[in-house]
Order: sequence, then C-alpha cells, then structure tokens
Amino acid sequence: MNAINRTVTLTIVPNKRWFTLSAGWVVIAAALMTHPAPWRWDGWQAYAPWLVRILVLWVLVDSVWGSIWHLLVERSLWKILQLGTVPPVAPKLPYATRRSPAHHAAIWREKLRIHADGVWQPAMFLLATAIILSAWLGWAMVGITTLFIVTALFFSREQPRTLAHHAWIAIVMAFLPFVAVQRISGERTAVSLLLALAYTVIFLGLLRLMRAPAQAERWIIFGEIAAATVLFSLRQPLGGTAILLTVVASLWLRPFSEKTYRALSQMALLGLLIAAVTVGGAG
Repeated sequence: MNAINRTVTLTIVPNKRWFTLSAGWVVIAAALMTHPAPWRWDGWQAYAPWLVRILVLWVLVDSVWGSIWHLLVERSLWKILQLGTVPPVAPKLPYATRRSPAHHAAIWREKLRIHADGVWQPAMFLLATAIILSAWLGWAMVGITTLFIVTALFFSREQPRTLAHHAWIAIVMAFLPFVAVQRISGERTAVSLLLALAYTVIFLGLLRLMRAPAQAERWIIFGEIAAATVLFSLRQPLGGTAILLTVVASLWLRPFSEKTYRALSQMALLGLLIAAVTVGGAG
C-alpha cells in the first residue's frame, strides 16, 4: 500500500544523446554570445534576473518542447484520435444522442483511454506548462511557443519530410530560440544573427541526413564554413580556425549518412560553442 498519495508521477530521464545540436544548446550558446563570460562580470547580482529568465527559457525549449515533440510526433498521439475502429460508447446522458459533439468527445476520450493511457495526460500537462512558462517570459515567447505547438501538431499528422518541411523545423528549433534569447537580453547584433542563420542551415542539414545524405552534406559544410567566415570577419582567427577544424573532422566522417548523425551533430555543437565563447569574449 502506497503511504504517500499523489495525483501525478513525474519521471526524469536524461537524453542519451545530450551532447548534440539542439534547441537547448542554442539557448546556451546565444546567451554566451549576448553576455561576456560570467567570470568577467562586475556585480554579477545585477545579472541574476537575466540568468533566471535564460534558465526558464532553456527548460522550456529543451525539456518541455522536446517532450511535447516526443509525445505528439514520435508517439503519434494525434493519430490515435483518427483510428478506424470506434470503441463502443453508449449514447446516454450527458452524451445525449449518437453523432452529437458530446458523443464524439466521449469516443475520443475512450480512444485515449484504450490506446494512449499514460501518454495523453503528460502531453496535456506539458502543453499547459509550455504556455505558462512562455507567458512568464513575455508575449513574444507565447507566440513562438504557439508556433512550435502548431508545428508539432502538423507533423504529428503529416508523413512527408521534404526540404521545405525540414527547413521549417530548423527555423523553429534553431533560429527562433536564438531570437528568444536576444529578446530577453535586449541585444541584437548582425554577428549573432548571421551565426544563428549559419547554425540553422547546419540543423537543416542534420535533419536531411536520412532523406538526402548528399544534400545534407552540402548544407552542413556550407553552414560550418559560413560560421567560420563570420569569426574571421571579426578578426578572431583562433575561433575561426577552430571551427574549420570541426569542418575537417566532419569531412573525415564521409560519406554522410544517418549512422554518422551523432558524430556530425557533436562536431556542429562544438563549433557552435566555440563561436559563442569567441563572440562573447570579444563583446
């Protein structure tokens, strides 16, 4: 007998591929770009509110967004409601008659209970959490999160993964978190914007690995060279050279394929962190 009753059971499972390019790492890198390294700050207490907001943003886009994507897209929660078999639901009050909206709602509830018990409940909880955290960060973040949720719902129903599909995912998962950090920090620079675009292109390339490896290789290498070029233009040859070394390491993994995704993503993340530290240190 359980001595401690509870309404919700939460389980935290770390991602086995945590050191790969993701929205959470984009937030960290963008934060490093918009502020100098903490050990260079004078009066760090003044940055405490900013740190709290960045931490909340990281939790939102890394853990909450990631879990929503897993439940809606990878677990195909939406498709459960479209199953061909209709569970028997008696048309009694409060469902009134067959084919009424309330009766359809009862059928959906029964489908979720039969086929997705333990999946739809955390999905609803996470969706509510995402909206609450976004509202605390500001209306702009509410709009970004709403855009993410709509994207997740769309991809939970649609099968095609064309270049346009992957480009949209890259924008939502890589570019928009960059924009969110800049809005929180109140600092928008052309350099950080160019780097955001470069790593959005790399993110796109990583998504294309399974569908079009040759095309993915071009996107990844182009994005990494673009990021190195930005650092060289800032007269940061050390950082630019370091990123070029990650390009060489990526080329060493040829031919690119889904099997090399993890290593390529790690090289991309390493380059992103190098760029972030370089730009933040030069700022």
